[in-house]
Amino acid sequence: SGGGRLVWIDRNGQQVGVVNAPGEFHNPALMSDGQRVLVDGNGVWAADLYRGTATRLVQDGSMPIPSPDGTMLLFNAVRESGIADLYVRAIDGTNDELLFHSTENVLPNDWTRDGQFIVYVSRNPERGRDIWLLPMQAPRTPVPFARGRANEIQAQVSPDGKWIAYASDESGAYEVYVEAFPKGGSKRAVSSGGGAKPQWRADGRELFYLSVDRLLMAAP
Repeated sequence: SGGGRLVWIDRNGQQVGVVNAPGEFHNPALMSDGQRVLVDGNGVWAADLYRGTATRLVQDGSMPIPSPDGTMLLFNAVRESGIADLYVRAIDGTNDELLFHSTENVLPNDWTRDGQFIVYVSRNPERGRDIWLLPMQAPRTPVPFARGRANEIQAQVSPDGKWIAYASDESGAYEVYVEAFPKGGSKRAVSSGGGAKPQWRADGRELFYLSVDRLLMAAP
């Protein structure tokens, strides 16, 4: 299916609720208040998980990520430069700030809990997709984290800021890996037989991901 619904599932994988928000949404990012989730679908929306309503925040953005304190919205959009750049705006505001422009399309992945880094993926026609870190302190010079010949995507930093999980096809198929953050090292595979879309549990003691046959998996 090209679209998707927002649903709640329990620990046993059973559906326990549906968010009756209008439209088809992608790339959900739960906000710190636990009541709203940012999604994209013909722009960036904030969906209220309890009221079942959605409000469009940005007309042309995608890949939304909330700031750690829930006051700011990070997203990418194709505007003046003709490629996908990173923008931020206040959640309740209307003025966008160009945060980062590159010669390559960039996709935001995460915003660390301490607010120090934005993690993004850059698309390069020769190297494929690489993971970069954008420091939020001036001069905001990007630092490569995973920049190999393989594709590295879907990066998520652990709540304590010590680890980063991501998917890489270095073995020939996408698998989920965990590595020390932000310096790298101590890399190990989490999935076996295919995996992608890693997400940390709120306390950082468990990692969820999708298997190659679209099953939701959990690893301690």
